[in-house]
Amino acid sequence: MYNMDALEGTEEAKGPEENVLGSDDLPIEGQEEVIYHNFKLKKIQNLFMCPNLINLSLRRNLIAEISGLEHVPMLRELELYDNRIKKIEGLSHLRNLEILDLSYNLIRNIENLEGLTSLKKLYLICNKITEIKQLDHLTGLTMLELGGNRINKIENLERLVDLKELWLGKNKITVIENLSHLTSLEILSLAVFFT
Repeated sequence: MYNMDALEGTEEAKGPEENVLGSDDLPIEGQEEVIYHNFKLKKIQNLFMCPNLINLSLRRNLIAEISGLEHVPMLRELELYDNRIKKIEGLSHLRNLEILDLSYNLIRNIENLEGLTSLKKLYLICNKITEIKQLDHLTGLTMLELGGNRINKIENLERLVDLKELWLGKNKITVIENLSHLTSLEILSLAVFFT
């Protein structure tokens, strides 16, 4: 397992052109778990070096596009929290993915999640999402975190019958309509934060 968290100003946090997954500085070969936080990585690459990868965590980097995951079909957890991602893409072949965290990015639309049939937890905190949509096929989803977005209506959740936790705090929701179809729901968070 490679687990590293670079500190600003240290030698490990070199310029973005020098930080490449799979290089001597950021080894990944043969690993099942790769964690590199705050390394100014711009790309997800060289994952062919670890075909049995189960957990990939690249928090607080400079990644703008989800790509390069075609070599890790066994991936169960993907964390791209606090990057520069604008679009959900490049995930359809990850049939074993159970946890996806794309929080603190620049995503405007929930899309391209059709192939994620094993997904249990989806984190999309603090993006720019305005609508809850295109989640119908995620029938095994048990936790959905959409706090800190621009959502004004709770909708399109009818098929998520296994959903136990729904987090919608710090959005623009003013009316709570019938949620009786969410029979497994244990937690509904609509907290409003005042500044």
